[in-house]
Amino acid sequence: MHYVEVNDAFLEHTGYERHEVIGHTGNELGIMFFPGERDLMLKQIKEQGNIRNLQFTYRMKFGENRIYLVSIEIIEMDNKSHLLHVCKDITDLKQAEAEINYLSYHDKLTGLYNRTFFEEELKRINTGRQLPLGLIIGDVNGLKLINDAMGHLEGDKVLIQAAEIFKKACRQEDIISRWGGDEFIVLLPRCDNDATLRVFERINESFISINSLPILINISLGMAIQNSLDRDMRDVIREAEEK
Repeated sequence: MHYVEVNDAFLEHTGYERHEVIGHTGNELGIMFFPGERDLMLKQIKEQGNIRNLQFTYRMKFGENRIYLVSIEIIEMDNKSHLLHVCKDITDLKQAEAEINYLSYHDKLTGLYNRTFFEEELKRINTGRQLPLGLIIGDVNGLKLINDAMGHLEGDKVLIQAAEIFKKACRQEDIISRWGGDEFIVLLPRCDNDATLRVFERINESFISINSLPILINISLGMAIQNSLDRDMRDVIREAEEK
């Protein structure tokens, strides 16, 4: 299927000149960059005869990908069937939605998951196949002193560095969250006492070796293990907090 006509808005969006488009196919231009989306478009047109507000990714002339809401109708012109595409650029909207979604589940300062995400993830992960489930809670000591003596910007630097320590010490599949102001919590799926203890020790050792901060800080750590679903996860958290 080749282009027989495009409007000025198409040219403005894609960066092409009209003579570069007319007579060429979308494949030749590379506009429909993702084959799966192109196949879906053709399949739906064949089965339903049209498309209504489906999301597709189009590649512009200079390589930028933009997201469009696409509707397509089959029309007759000069005794031939053609596909009439109507596209609405929703890239900025999708990016804004993604940012809102990110912020709703992440701590803005550290980039870690926030308490809301942790509590939702706890419901999902609290299954037999994830057992044993390790849990580590860390409370950064000295943060209030830094905030009072040097200001919250210095306190923020401490929290950011603490978050980096947790990320480096934990596995990729572990769920690290900022639990409160100076408190962090980690869920470690399929992690027994010995494995959880190794992560615990890596975190503790990393805090001991910090020497780049203006005031010496450390962290109070506690850990606990859930070995059975018969035990309420709130009891596991309470045990780690007490330790």
